[in-house]
Amino acid sequence: MLNLSKNAIEKIEKLDKLTHLRELNLSFNCITKIEHLEALTSLQVLNVSGNKIVTIPLWLAKKLKALRVFKIAKNHIQTVCYLLSHCIDWFL
Repeated sequence: MLNLSKNAIEKIEKLDKLTHLRELNLSFNCITKIEHLEALTSLQVLNVSGNKIVTIPLWLAKKLKALRVFKIAKNHIQTVCYLLSHCIDWFL
């Protein structure tokens, strides 16, 4: 578990070496885009609640196959794309 919540983080970066990470908390930062997480193939829980994210990328479901919990409340979501119809149980 890596807890980086409430750190005023603006960009997700330099986490690609944490390939065995299972839980990542990036809540309540200033993140606008979900990016650079493709290598975290063991990730089961991702919390990005309370940021400034506007879209959920298509690659998320394809690359993070172990992801079971995806928390994204309190963002500025405008586009959910393909995920809404295929992964609705992720959204908490």
